[in-house]
Amino acid sequence: MGIPAGTSVDLAAVDAVAGRFNALAAGLAECGRNGLSRLLFDGVTAGRAHLAAGQGVRRAVDPLAAELAAWARAAAEIGVGLSCGARRYRDAEAAAAAGLR
Repeated sequence: MGIPAGTSVDLAAVDAVAGRFNALAAGLAECGRNGLSRLLFDGVTAGRAHLAAGQGVRRAVDPLAAELAAWARAAAEIGVGLSCGARRYRDAEAAAAAGLR
């Protein structure tokens, strides 16, 4: 099962997708760092009457920050993989072209 003749890879599209994954990773990481972690659910913010409810919300939100960090890492890994694959493809094309000269 080889690659069919006439098959090509649009490297500009691969690079664009890699860039979008990298942007997604940055956005998710930023949300986890500066969004969820800065939310306050304490007695000072909500008042002592709401302290227990605020602690419950904090317990529910904290795992989301860890999940966002995991999604950010995964998106970054996909972006790196796509970029590296495109780079290797370009290098292989250049080497093949050099071999024809």
